[in-house]
Amino acid sequence: MLDIIIPHYTEPWEVGEKLFSILALQRGIDFSSFRVLVVNDGEENRLPDACFSGLPYQVEQISIPHKGVSAARNAGIDHATAPWLMFCDFDDTFAHVYALRDILSILPADGYDMLHSRMIVEDRTEGKDLLTFSPESQRFVFTHGKVYRKAFLDEQGIRFDETMRFQEDSLFNATIIARTSHKRIGEIKSASPLYVWIRRPSSVTNSGRDDEAMYSHFIRNLKATEENRTHRDYDCYCGMVTRTVWDAYYMLNCKPGSAE
Repeated sequence: MLDIIIPHYTEPWEVGEKLFSILALQRGIDFSSFRVLVVNDGEENRLPDACFSGLPYQVEQISIPHKGVSAARNAGIDHATAPWLMFCDFDDTFAHVYALRDILSILPADGYDMLHSRMIVEDRTEGKDLLTFSPESQRFVFTHGKVYRKAFLDEQGIRFDETMRFQEDSLFNATIIARTSHKRIGEIKSASPLYVWIRRPSSVTNSGRDDEAMYSHFIRNLKATEENRTHRDYDCYCGMVTRTVWDAYYMLNCKPGSAE
């Protein structure tokens, strides 16, 4: 019913062990109702199969030539066979042992193409160790804590832009919003957040964010806005892309009154 796609690069097993452990501790579910797809970004980065021995759920590893996190996620989409899929970072985790129960209980959700849930952000960058709730304004900026209907992604040919080095997930979500009705985007109701996104300085999703990459992202989003003009819900799409453009703008530290 659900394929959980986890890209892996060079992180040691100890970094991802917490995620795989909490999946094994999930309560109120049938462990045959989901599968974990580990996509190794680089054939030489394959994890030892022994890492997954004894887990109560199925884990399958696939490897691709090193192309980046977007290519790894795309390979996971192409390899997925379940009606629904979800993306997790190797160093993230679920917030509690009933998280998958809350997600799986709403599936199958025939009337939806994307479902989102609340999440917690654990910030370990710049010497900080802070826990915050993801703000409502960034609900669709990230792929974390969301599930996607596989058939819809295939029908629309929606994949991650492999030329983008960051915020590729916000463009992925924005494209989905452009190609479907807002009535087909729903929320997974739960008493507490389901997912924990952990921001680490060495995280793959935090790498390559130099000024050149940020400016390139800015230009690509402007181009994507124009390319999607013919899709329905265009205004909503523009709002999503504009938000990611502003994210890139402020990450460039181009503050009012600056020399540039």
